[in-house]
Amino acid sequence: MHIVIIAQPKHQPPRPSECPPRLNQGGERELSFRHSAFSALVKEEWRSFVSRGGCVIILFMTDPNCIFCKIINKEIPAQIILENDNLIVLQDIKPSAPFHHLIIPKNHIRSIMDLKEKDREIISELIFTAKIDAEKANLKGYKLSFNVGKEGGQLIDHLHLHLMGGWTK
Repeated sequence: MHIVIIAQPKHQPPRPSECPPRLNQGGERELSFRHSAFSALVKEEWRSFVSRGGCVIILFMTDPNCIFCKIINKEIPAQIILENDNLIVLQDIKPSAPFHHLIIPKNHIRSIMDLKEKDREIISELIFTAKIDAEKANLKGYKLSFNVGKEGGQLIDHLHLHLMGGWTK
C-alpha cells in the first residue's frame, strides 16, 4: 500500500489538537515508513517540515497494482467527471447503460465485504454524490449498484458504485 499525503504549512506551530492524532510536531509518532514508498530523503524532509510547524494529513491508502488507484494517482488517464478529497467519478469504459458513471472512493477498500465502521461516511458520500451526478445529468430515473466479490460480478478489487440511467423504455 502507498500512503498519499498532503502537507499543510503553518505560519506558526500548530497546537497538537490541530494535527492528526498519529502525527504531531514531534515527528517520531509518524506512520511507519517501512510500509510506504518514501525514500530516506523524503522521510527526512517530512520530519523537517513537521518540526517547522507543519501538519501532515494522511488522505488515503492506495494499492500500486489497482487500476482505480492508478487513475486516482494520475498514473493513467481517465475521463474524470468529478473529483474531491474523498472520491472520484469516472465514465465507465464498458458502459451497461446509456449513462454509466463509477463513483470510487480514493481510499483503497477492496469491496463491501471489507468495510469497517470508519467507512460509514464514505459510503454515504458515494450515494449522495451519485444523486447529485444524476441530477446534473437530468436523469429521470437511475439505478445504483455495488458488485460485491468476484461471485457478485465485481471485476476490479476496489469498491465502486455504479450509477446507470438514460434508458428510454
